[in-house]
Amino acid sequence: MGCLLWHHCLIAIHRLIVVVYPSLLRRMSIRTYIIVSLVITRILPILCCIPSFLTDSIAYSSQALRCSMYNKFQIYINITILILLPNVIIIFCFVGIFFHVLRATHVSGRRNNTRVSTSHSLRREIRITKMFAVLFTLFFLGYHPYGF
Repeated sequence: MGCLLWHHCLIAIHRLIVVVYPSLLRRMSIRTYIIVSLVITRILPILCCIPSFLTDSIAYSSQALRCSMYNKFQIYINITILILLPNVIIIFCFVGIFFHVLRATHVSGRRNNTRVSTSHSLRREIRITKMFAVLFTLFFLGYHPYGF
């Protein structure tokens, strides 16, 4: 769960960089970006689970037929780092993209002499961003009511 949600978060951050800050994307090192993305999506959830394994706060519950955590503080840390933080970042990114696109369309509506290639690439990026926003919304509505 933590890997998947952090992966959605990094996709949203990438969409924000591509749509709102395209000059930053051209300056970034793709290799470093990929390494940082993999480390965040894979290592962060593992680091959140290590204290539970070291303190024996996880036990199998035969009534629930699953493992349960008994340390309330660790539960709050995991919920905050693995669920709430990525959701807040994702929502912030998509709201930022929405306001940038709203402002760009308002400005281009007043100016009719925009370049076709810039307009075409921006529309393409907006379509891709809409697709990821819909995917996140479906994931959010489908998983979160049952994930806790």
